[in-house]
Amino acid sequence: MKNIKAIAKFIGIPPEELKSLINKKKSYEYFLNILDSVTSAEHASRLYYTAPKDSEEEKAILVKWNELCLKELETAIGIDQVRLLYDNTPIDSESEKAVLAKWDELCLRILDIIETFEQADRLYCNTPADSKLKMAVLAKRDELCLKEIDNIMTFEQADRLHRRMIDGTKSSEAVFAKRNELFSKELEIATTIEQAKIFFEKALTLVEREAVVLKIYGLY
Repeated sequence: MKNIKAIAKFIGIPPEELKSLINKKKSYEYFLNILDSVTSAEHASRLYYTAPKDSEEEKAILVKWNELCLKELETAIGIDQVRLLYDNTPIDSESEKAVLAKWDELCLRILDIIETFEQADRLYCNTPADSKLKMAVLAKRDELCLKEIDNIMTFEQADRLHRRMIDGTKSSEAVFAKRNELFSKELEIATTIEQAKIFFEKALTLVEREAVVLKIYGLY
């Protein structure tokens, strides 16, 4: 076993400093051994956050993490896989940009073939938040929602669709108007206080609330 004190004295440093350097070297070597066993981006991301800040370990795992993300991107199929990979990429990295580009590409392909509001709504939820494509998907969602209004026959259908609307869109205003129209019609033909009470719970405005109260009063 090497004489730490003698070596430190020869160099001209405190023994504690030499011990610290030796332990740091051993720790880094141990870390590299662990790094060799890392085979997924998810594993790499977890290991990255255990490394000391601004350390050699952190730099080494970041390189490996980027490499694994780019490798997994090559075989990623579908938005769900790409989105999951995006959640496991280093922030502001080469791999993050590459994954985001593929995610956008997949969304654009789907945007060209969707035909229903349900498909557009699902795509909107699965489109990257900061993507330029987000507004195009929203416009498609809005367009298909306006067509969906023609199929609404009951207040319940209109109310469910209204709860899924995005403020400031044309479809939001149109669905709200349809909902109000059916609210008034169905409240008017309600024949029991139980039926009317349901509308009291669904009322969104003071006018609707007052209309329901008067309807229940009239049915008593």
